[in-house]
Amino acid sequence: METPLLGSTLSYKGWYVSVPSGQTFRHTLYPEYKAHRSPTPDTVYQAVNYTKAALLSMGMQVVEVPGVEADDVIGTLASETVQLGMKIRDIYFSAAWK
Repeated sequence: METPLLGSTLSYKGWYVSVPSGQTFRHTLYPEYKAHRSPTPDTVYQAVNYTKAALLSMGMQVVEVPGVEADDVIGTLASETVQLGMKIRDIYFSAAWK
C-alpha cells in the first residue's frame, strides 16, 4: 500500500527537514516555551531516525539545524526557493499531532 507521503516523496526530489531533540533558541528567549507538553516518546525519535535513513537511501537531502525548529527551517527554505522562482511542496508531520 502506498502512503501519500511516500508517493509524494518518490515523485518529488527535495529536502527532508527534522529537528533534533533538545532546546531551541525559543527556550533561551522564553524558558517556559512548550513546558506544558509531555516529553516526546523515544519511539518518535526512533521513527525520525528510520525515516531519515529511508529518505537518504532514496537520494533526498536531510536538513537539520541545531537549536532551530523544523517549521522555521521549512519556512526559510520555502521562502528562499520561491525567491529563486521554483515551486515548493510542504509535507508536514509533527510529533505534537495526536
